[in-house]
Amino acid sequence: MEAFLHRMKPCAASKIDKNVTEETVKMLFSNIEDILAVPKEFLKVVEECLHPEPNAQQEVGTHFLHFKDKFRIYDEYCSNHEKAQKLLLELNKIRTIRTFLLELLKRTPRKHSDYAAVTEALQAMKAVYSNITRPRGRRRS
Repeated sequence: MEAFLHRMKPCAASKIDKNVTEETVKMLFSNIEDILAVPKEFLKVVEECLHPEPNAQQEVGTHFLHFKDKFRIYDEYCSNHEKAQKLLLELNKIRTIRTFLLELLKRTPRKHSDYAAVTEALQAMKAVYSNITRPRGRRRS
């Protein structure tokens, strides 16, 4: 995706093809570079948390909470792009995270130090998913 975007920007700037304008590139790709960075950064943080081996004392929920605002970047993208919304729903990224947190919560004892953070992270991801999937009004042309 990034390689394609980086090829499209110069093409739009050079105005070789009247159908490929800077405006259309921005409309199609919006904040995709930021979106691609979020899961990479999140994965790195979670892997560091679970290093060298996962154990029952680790606190994963706090990392989800730390990233809850960053995950809202999907909402920004989807609010501008209904096609991207459908793609995200097809890929089930947010839903998968929500399901993971639900399972993690089921397996986390209530007295565990991470229980409250996992609960809050689950609610935050439910809100992101709900916001993405809510019906949007038709745009006027």
